[in-house]
Amino acid sequence: MDICINYHPPSTLLPYKQIREAYSRYEFNEDLHEGEGKTERRFSNTRYAEVKIVIERVQNCYLTFGWDVNEKQIPSEYFDMVFSTVKAICSDHPEKDNLKIKVVHGAYHEVDSSLFSFEIATFKAIADLVGYDIPSEYIPLIR
Repeated sequence: MDICINYHPPSTLLPYKQIREAYSRYEFNEDLHEGEGKTERRFSNTRYAEVKIVIERVQNCYLTFGWDVNEKQIPSEYFDMVFSTVKAICSDHPEKDNLKIKVVHGAYHEVDSSLFSFEIATFKAIADLVGYDIPSEYIPLIR
């Protein structure tokens, strides 16, 4: 299957520099690491998205990305944003080769989901995985 990816540059509203540093420092000592991210905001600026990511250690491989969710979990219209967010955080770390990053679960809402909600959920999933505490000034935005 061929996939055309439209790269979305990272939002300037999220602390990408800090999470890239946390990802760089994180030791992938186990074979499998999991992280979940969810954004659910009601009333003004309604949004909803869930993303679960696992990172596996693999041998003799460059950093790879897997998509193990179906269209009912996360529609393909959000693939580019999830992939772009993972790439913005996890690429360009040669010391982190031999890792496979997979999206293994997700959820969306037909009306309340958006590209930005999936960027937030993916960001939060990686933050959860590497133990990065998102600074309090971002909490109202990513809730």
